[in-house]
Amino acid sequence: SLPTEATARIALDMCRAWLAAGVAALLAGTAPPAGGPASARFAVETALADLAARRSGAPLWQRLGGTGKPVPVGAVIGLDPPLEQLPALAGELAAAGYRRIKLKVNADGNLERVAAVREALPDHDLAVDANGTLDPAEPERIARLDEYGLSFVEQPFPAGDLAAHTRLAR
Repeated sequence: SLPTEATARIALDMCRAWLAAGVAALLAGTAPPAGGPASARFAVETALADLAARRSGAPLWQRLGGTGKPVPVGAVIGLDPPLEQLPALAGELAAAGYRRIKLKVNADGNLERVAAVREALPDHDLAVDANGTLDPAEPERIARLDEYGLSFVEQPFPAGDLAAHTRLAR
């Protein structure tokens, strides 16, 4: 789901101290601060790296070897929206310019949710993320996800279950 204003405010509050310390480090020519919330730290480090790259005359994407070719942007639909709201939500995301949609699913695979989004967006890049909740002992349920033309299934099983991931890849 899209971030809410409250989520954005929390993220901003988390970043404030790290941003101030990071700018001070940049001005002093020292390394950005360590520790703190990872998302805030990465946001500060990325912003500082971009600022340093721009000061050198090139944007960060170019300094990292980027080609300037556009990359399709995606959105994530979480588990919260009810089934009946999914087609409209998917349509809104597509209308907003999102070319890729990743749908969160849980242990039962939420086939009806996947079907609803696929029906609403038949030509979009669609993927699912199970957050390790699918049961490797139910391969037929997982195989049914193939019916929806998904580009990928992210983390179908717990990360440590390498045998299940290997069986699925075959």
